[in-house]
Amino acid sequence: MSEKVDIPQCIVCGKPGVPLGRINGHEVAICYECVEPLQKRLEDFMLALSGAKPRGRRAKRKPKITLEKFRELVIKAVEERGQAQLFEYCRRYGLSRKDARALADQLSKENGWVIEEKKNKLFLKKVAEQSAHQPPQPQRQA
Repeated sequence: MSEKVDIPQCIVCGKPGVPLGRINGHEVAICYECVEPLQKRLEDFMLALSGAKPRGRRAKRKPKITLEKFRELVIKAVEERGQAQLFEYCRRYGLSRKDARALADQLSKENGWVIEEKKNKLFLKKVAEQSAHQPPQPQRQA
């Protein structure tokens, strides 16, 4: 019935210490004498990190444009390509989806364009013009 008691040892000096947890299968512990110098170094490290500015994708600012410029951009895109994906433009130029929906409604009423929303995307499409001469449709015989 006598089991061996496992007392964790400090990872710095090897004295008995307080267990912190397991890392890669090894028990990690630290003694009371080693905690204070470690705490001071960690505080210095945290102060150094607090002054650092985040870099990367989030740090870039989006170019803000007015609703009139956005409207002109969308009209130009639809005229040139036949369609425009408004949510993509909103994300690119820092406008809301609410603005995109309002603009799509307005332009569809003015120009007769079609609004199509599918899979979290909002398209504004030009209506295909029907030609005056259509080929004859084959008739079915009964």
